[in-house]
Amino acid sequence: MTTASVPATGQIALRRNLTEREKEVLSLVAKGLTNKEIASHLGVAHETVKSELKRIFRKIDVLNRTQAAVFCAKNGLV
Repeated sequence: MTTASVPATGQIALRRNLTEREKEVLSLVAKGLTNKEIASHLGVAHETVKSELKRIFRKIDVLNRTQAAVFCAKNGLV
């Protein structure tokens, strides 16, 4: 898939190599869900969500949930 065929709002996420699951987790963070709520929604363990968020934060170069939510808003992932 080329970036030309990706909507502009998804291009940043594509360049950051976010998986569909990572985009989903980010979207849930941006909606204000806690790690426990995200884990329940996705049917995974709380620790899995924590690990995914650490990896996501590194990929998008943010330090916390608030910055991640801003990233989502700016890049159309919400």
